[in-house]
Amino acid sequence: MNYKQVIRYQTELRYFNKNKISDRMLELTNGDIFIAYNVIKGSYELHSVENFKINCISLNVSLEKEMLNGFLVNDFKANNLKKFMYEVQDKREKINYRLEEAEEKRLNENSALKIVERTIGTKV
Repeated sequence: MNYKQVIRYQTELRYFNKNKISDRMLELTNGDIFIAYNVIKGSYELHSVENFKINCISLNVSLEKEMLNGFLVNDFKANNLKKFMYEVQDKREKINYRLEEAEEKRLNENSALKIVERTIGTKV
């Protein structure tokens, strides 16, 4: 499914591509996000093909006409990069937590084993 099919199903939408903003957003998101004009509401909106596949509604957010320029593309790039960085950082923190937890458990088991060995007087 692509943006043309989403627009075909939602007849109130018109593809908006002034200054090739939708083309740049589609290229940046591998064909997922585009800008459309809603003729019923009279507003510009950010739509997602993946969102339409999930729940049959592609709308993500309404935009002011002043925001429909290169800054939107640059902002999306920056925030998407930050999102990716936070996801990597979160995964790293989870892995570190699990490693510390496993090491602590291993040390507790070793100390319990040493207590048992001292009690019975021989290595187990």
